[in-house]
Amino acid sequence: MEEIDDFVSCVPSLQELQSYELVEYFIYFLTVINGKPCVKTPEIEECFRKAHLPAYPHISQYLSRKSSNKAGQTPIFIRDTEGYCLTRFKKDELDKKISAEPAKRETSKALSELLDNLVVGSERDFLKEAIDCYEIGAYRAAIIMEWILSLDHLYEYILAHKLADFNAELTKIKDKRIKVNVIASKDDFCDIPESKFIEKAVDFILLGLASGANLSKLFNDTARNLMKSKQLLEERNSSLALQKYSLILIALFLMPLILGMISSIISSFDISMLSLFDENISLSEKKDSMFVIKQAILIYLIEFSFITAFFISLIENNKSKLPIYGILFAVSSLAIFSWFG
Repeated sequence: MEEIDDFVSCVPSLQELQSYELVEYFIYFLTVINGKPCVKTPEIEECFRKAHLPAYPHISQYLSRKSSNKAGQTPIFIRDTEGYCLTRFKKDELDKKISAEPAKRETSKALSELLDNLVVGSERDFLKEAIDCYEIGAYRAAIIMEWILSLDHLYEYILAHKLADFNAELTKIKDKRIKVNVIASKDDFCDIPESKFIEKAVDFILLGLASGANLSKLFNDTARNLMKSKQLLEERNSSLALQKYSLILIALFLMPLILGMISSIISSFDISMLSLFDENISLSEKKDSMFVIKQAILIYLIEFSFITAFFISLIENNKSKLPIYGILFAVSSLAIFSWFG
């Protein structure tokens, strides 16, 4: 059952409301949020008590008066033998006023539970900021914080496990935009453009696995296609509907399907035979690389899902749906990837 304190915190301008106006909100809480078909006066009085708010002394009379259409007034309650419920029009009105609908509150709660799974302090801070942005409706800022969190996770992994190998690979890159030759601390990654870092990080993860060459190319091609997608969306025309459903098809099915099949093919190889491609890589390093590949794919699918959700929200001109789409796409794509991978 939804907690009354959580619900009251979502009521807009609570301190400015008269006590009789809270009757409508508590009926909404009991019927819409907690699924009761109808309520009676004692249940409403209990809501006032649990919310630590002064109760309206004439609840029964108010319910009776506002369920009548006498004198041409529009009723806001419907009365039957079991009690009272809201009219459809009043329910729709309160739906718009409540700042955090059930789905959003459940999403926020699920995201908050992820904090306990993060060990690195900086990653916890980034996720906390992303959750804070989401809860106040700053969805674009939430996506940016999630992107920073993903980069920070990659930085931490390379510093902890693959720093020497990454620095060796870094010396081979000929790009004037890169202002650092050796990574000594996390701050040094700031001297590498994010797009270049992602590209090389993926290549680095697949280094020594000849069977991963096609996957690396797929990652790079997809990144370039995403950049082109933004330009196409800015030139929207009569083909908007086709673009929208194409993006949904890619995010929900094609991308996780392709990556899942490639991952499954790579996983099915006899790891001991990979020495044919590189004799200097130990068996444990090969297994570790296989694990990192799957982790990189999972991160990529989540990022791709939220980027796709962002584009679709632009097409629909409804940014409030962005987090819902993002979570839906992420869950679906991860499920398909897990099934085929």
